[in-house]
Amino acid sequence: MDERRQHARIRSQFEVPCKVTFGGRWYYLNTKDVSGSGIRMGGTTRIEPGTEIKVTITFPKASEAIQFEAVVVWCDSFMKAGTQIRMHGYEVGARFLAIDEKDRKFMLNYGSFE
Repeated sequence: MDERRQHARIRSQFEVPCKVTFGGRWYYLNTKDVSGSGIRMGGTTRIEPGTEIKVTITFPKASEAIQFEAVVVWCDSFMKAGTQIRMHGYEVGARFLAIDEKDRKFMLNYGSFE
């Protein structure tokens, strides 16, 4: 598979819950990693590639929640993603469509605040 990533991926040493909204419903997923152009999340919800989503993340120690819009680029089952967890779940990769620059920078630097 060709690597088409434009920005370095910052792997989280933490999992921050995020609320994902699409199709008039909301779901909870956990962040896995973030880059300058997108985010990887995991959970029990399959989200079809091409789906536009709204994401709200409340980081500990943050004064307010971060909100952004993204489009799902890929969605794989946990087993396809290579994890050792024996449960059914999905990992979702999404590209930012609309995000405030200060929020994007905060997410990229969050691990150093722990």
